Amino acid sequence: MKQKTFEYNLQNKIIPIAQNILSSSGSHFPAIFTYDSDGIERMAELSKVFSYEDKNIIYGIISRYLKDSKSQAFILINDAWISKYKKDKIVKQKQDCLVFQYQYKDNIKDKKVSLAGAISYEYENIENNIIIDYHNPNVFKNKIGKSTSRLDNIF
Repeated sequence: MKQKTFEYNLQNKIIPIAQNILSSSGSHFPAIFTYDSDGIERMAELSKVFSYEDKNIIYGIISRYLKDSKSQAFILINDAWISKYKKDKIVKQKQDCLVFQYQYKDNIKDKKVSLAGAISYEYENIENNIIIDYHNPNVFKNKIGKSTSRLDNIF
């Protein structure tokens, strides 16, 4: 799978599907989409995995799954809560958001990741109506080699 194809899938397929699930059901189950070197896409639902309290177990299971499935790229989707800070003071507490964490390797045999990052969309549930802030995504493109989350070195 080529990097441009992966990025296109993320923006034009996976994010809209997840947003649609969130809008229609009020929540999104944790899921991972993986891609092999031929571009074959596989999806796994991760609710049972995310039921563990120890995050090291969760990410250990995901790491093993990526190795066993010979994945070249992945997109991890889950709900989260974020708090916004300004000068060490909380400005906004526990804002719901839908998070897409992703990584891509040019070659399946390489340990080196060539593309990594996360995109989150804040949303509100107002009287069972989901309102997603489509216009202000939080986009984080990781500098390769600098760890900012447990997923950064998962391959």
